[in-house]
Amino acid sequence: MFATQKNSAFICATDKIALEVSSILETKGVLPDDFGVIGHDGILLDKLFDHHLTTMAQNFELMGTYLAEMLLAKIYTKPLLNSRLFPADLLVRQTTRPLR
Repeated sequence: MFATQKNSAFICATDKIALEVSSILETKGVLPDDFGVIGHDGILLDKLFDHHLTTMAQNFELMGTYLAEMLLAKIYTKPLLNSRLFPADLLVRQTTRPLR
């Protein structure tokens, strides 16, 4: 059925991709017992579907604030701010299960 082994997870670049993958796995009856799905961005798309997606949620408010500060620095020809890593939270929901 799948080219991957059971007890594997699909880690997707976006929640949208993860929702597509999880929908396919759900129709096959293998989610989350045989396969898990994790998205990345936490934009709440999962609220539109029957199952809630496990995702790495990003803090868009914090990111937006930092980007605004970078833009203002550029406008006023101040030295640009350094790049920055933003924390993400793993929100475990219905598309994954605990390790066995």
